[in-house]
Amino acid sequence: MKRFILCALCACSLFAGYGKTSAKVVKNNADTISLVFKGDAVPDFEVFDRNNRKVTPKDLKGSYTLLVFFATWCPYCRYELPEVQQLQSRYGSRPDFKVLPISRDEHPDTVAAFFRNNGYNLPIVIDVEGKALAKFAKRGIPRSFLLDKQGVVLESTVGYYQDSTGESNFAVVRKRLESVFK
Repeated sequence: MKRFILCALCACSLFAGYGKTSAKVVKNNADTISLVFKGDAVPDFEVFDRNNRKVTPKDLKGSYTLLVFFATWCPYCRYELPEVQQLQSRYGSRPDFKVLPISRDEHPDTVAAFFRNNGYNLPIVIDVEGKALAKFAKRGIPRSFLLDKQGVVLESTVGYYQDSTGESNFAVVRKRLESVFK
C-alpha cells in the first residue's frame, strides 16, 4: 500500500504542470525566439529599397507603419501578403501610414517579379544578410509589427494561421489599424 501511495504521489508530481502554460513572456531569454514585443520601441535597423536607398526607423517616425518580414519562397508569407496588400490598398493613400514589406535577403528583381505576378502594389525593401530581422527575432517569418507614430510596437504577429472561423492571426493587426484610423 505504501508503494502504491508513493507511486501515486510521484505520478501526480510529474503531471501537476501538464497542460498548463505560463502567461508570462520573458524578454531577452536565450531560448526566446522573439526579441521585440508589444509596447517595445522599434530597434535601430537599416534596410534598402529597390534603388538602394537606406531606410531606418527615423524615416518611419510620424507615421503608423506596418513592418512585414517575409520571403517570396515562404508559404506562410504567401498567405499573409494578400492581407498586407489589402491594408495598403485601404490606407496607403494616407500620409500618416506606411507599409514596409521587408524581404529576407532576396534580390530586388526576384521580389519585384513576385509582387508583379501576384498583383501587389507594395514597396520593395530588402534586408541584406538578414541583419534587420535579427534585431527583431532569432528566426521565423512571416513576422509583422504595427508601429505607432513614435515607433512603438502596437501589435505583432508571428507566422500565419487561421482559426476555426477562418480568421487569421494577422487580423489583430488589421483590427488595431481600423481602430486607429476610425
